[in-house]
Amino acid sequence: LVCSDSLIRRVDAVTGETMSEHDFSDMPDRIQCTALQPDGERIAFSSGERGHLVQIYSTHSGHSVLREPIHVSLGEKESVICLAVSRFGTYLACGTDGGRILAWSLPKGTEVPAMTREGVRHFYSVVLSPDGDRVVSSHTSGIDVWDVGSGELVHSYALGDSNSLRNVG
Repeated sequence: LVCSDSLIRRVDAVTGETMSEHDFSDMPDRIQCTALQPDGERIAFSSGERGHLVQIYSTHSGHSVLREPIHVSLGEKESVICLAVSRFGTYLACGTDGGRILAWSLPKGTEVPAMTREGVRHFYSVVLSPDGDRVVSSHTSGIDVWDVGSGELVHSYALGDSNSLRNVG
């Protein structure tokens, strides 16, 4: 999958041949961040003011798979920084610069308990486990593993003073 500005192109990894192409230039707002479902079937976009609208599209048809965008409830100065879609598209998660991880069960977009950690102000990346039961997040002082259903912290790994980890995958 190749993304540039508003164009999403599915490309055969062996031949380089374009398999499908979709133009999202008619989206009303600038795209803040994206996440590709691991099987390549769907892509999630965060757009709008501070990324408060999340929509999921089929990479085959270019059509939305949700009836309406998910409206992310953000604090006054909070923005969506990163997104993740689970392997089979059962969960969507986002990390914010307000120190929260929010998640929804799909396709209905039902919000599950928020994940927050004392002293963490900014989540840089999130990834969902293959079964969708866990969220792994990175922040300035470490990596956390969360239970999606309860929103509880399961494990935490401190990085010490390195502060260099920005992505998990």
